[in-house]
Amino acid sequence: MAEQNTTENLKNTREGLLQLTIEQLFSVVKQMHRDVSPKEPLLSHPQARLVFVIAKHKDKGISVKELARTANMTAGAITQFADVLITKGLIRREEDPDDRRIVRLKLTPAAKSQMEKFRKEFLASAVRVFDVLSTEELKQLTDILDKVGPHTGEKPIW
Repeated sequence: MAEQNTTENLKNTREGLLQLTIEQLFSVVKQMHRDVSPKEPLLSHPQARLVFVIAKHKDKGISVKELARTANMTAGAITQFADVLITKGLIRREEDPDDRRIVRLKLTPAAKSQMEKFRKEFLASAVRVFDVLSTEELKQLTDILDKVGPHTGEKPIW
């Protein structure tokens, strides 16, 4: 009963509503991740994040410098992460054909296959989680999140 009272109190202020919204969004995403996470994860969260960023650059790949800037990390840290991901067979280094001084990081076919499997499992989890919403409610939620979300002009990974 006390928890419900606290939740009701939070709904009385804008800050409280924002707190509840953030907690609920995290909870939903955590639930979807739990549904698709393997018992022994292949990647740490930072490694997975870098793989997803690299995936956004498709066949062109991304330079270490660009990835460092995007991930807000040093080039040295990216190189260390890349070494581990190369050992795991998920990415490879390639010379840029236009400028041999630049090394591009690209996903391996194995990583692409694993990402496709993850994408399907994650979407299946999302279907289960959001099944309580009608199509119209889901459209409204998408419109609301689009209104407050970052407007980078980037396409989603999948």
